[in-house]
Amino acid sequence: MQNPIRNIHVLLVEDSPADICFIEKAFSKPNSYSHTYSFSITIARTLEEAVKALEENGIDVVLLDLSLSDSAGIETFRKIHNQFPELPVVVLTAALDDSLATGTLKEGAQSYIVKKDVTPACLIRTIFDSIERNKLKIEAEDLTIMGVHELKSPLAVIKESSLQLLEGLHGEISPIQRKMIQMTFDCAQRLEKLVGDLLAVAKIEMGRMTLSLSDVDISELAGKIAEEFRPIISKNKLALKESIPENKILVKADAERISQVIANLLHNALNFTNGGFIEIKVYEKDKFAVVSVTDTGIGIAQSDLAKVFGKFQQFSTHKDRCEKGSGLGLYICKNIVELHGGQISVESIPFKGSAFKFTVPKA
Repeated sequence: MQNPIRNIHVLLVEDSPADICFIEKAFSKPNSYSHTYSFSITIARTLEEAVKALEENGIDVVLLDLSLSDSAGIETFRKIHNQFPELPVVVLTAALDDSLATGTLKEGAQSYIVKKDVTPACLIRTIFDSIERNKLKIEAEDLTIMGVHELKSPLAVIKESSLQLLEGLHGEISPIQRKMIQMTFDCAQRLEKLVGDLLAVAKIEMGRMTLSLSDVDISELAGKIAEEFRPIISKNKLALKESIPENKILVKADAERISQVIANLLHNALNFTNGGFIEIKVYEKDKFAVVSVTDTGIGIAQSDLAKVFGKFQQFSTHKDRCEKGSGLGLYICKNIVELHGGQISVESIPFKGSAFKFTVPKA
């Protein structure tokens, strides 16, 4: 029995009547896939129309012109890819622009086609190659995320077992045993944080980090996290200052993700401060809420400021403070803040301290 012909639904995002006509004709011509595949085309002449079409689902691949009446350049691709990261996108360019083409490929486009050079056979082949590559990419991403997730279970068992031994739930232990078990527990905690950071980075770079938005009182949230840090800050002979208003400041945010940002900034301040204080402030500015974390630590060299929010960036901490982390924390913070529509920045003076500040849109 002959296999049924499978339909490929193409979204063509293009505002040139001549290019639309050419591409429609290219799909209508017989090709090497005709005996097993057919094509249906939905046309969107603006980015707004394209988003509406994609929200209705059923699209298999996007053919995207970067120059539209309501969007132009690489931002056109970003707006589509950020909202629909699992769809394969083939970029259409009017002329060969290496920087633009390379830019879209680096950011997740499956391929690009120069309009003046395209032939029907080339177009069809590129469509199928892009769909297949995208499928393999998603499978690899799923495997990565699953693998990282699988590390969480044994780590949880190691932590819980170590904790039970330290608490004496299974009998008395000697001082040397306590020391070794405590070392195991501490290492498991650090590894758990690293696994969490790697998972967050994987989701960011795959476009899979999603936000569960609601109205959040940023004053209450920041105050709660500050109190959680107070004991360890005090233990390290530092003062914790709070400048948080009593009145509510509602933001549209994912409470868990914003908590992660504040906790990361406080943890960084703790690692880099050997005396003095750490201060957390919350205030309003125009349509945003602002959270800042300031310390009197060793600061950051001016030459390093531009690299602070990059991946795997590590800077020396005090030798008696926690060992260096993964270098992913601030990279994750930046992406979480920007996903919310805010910005994050840093100011620092070597040997005097640093001030990190981020914004979140008010509800």
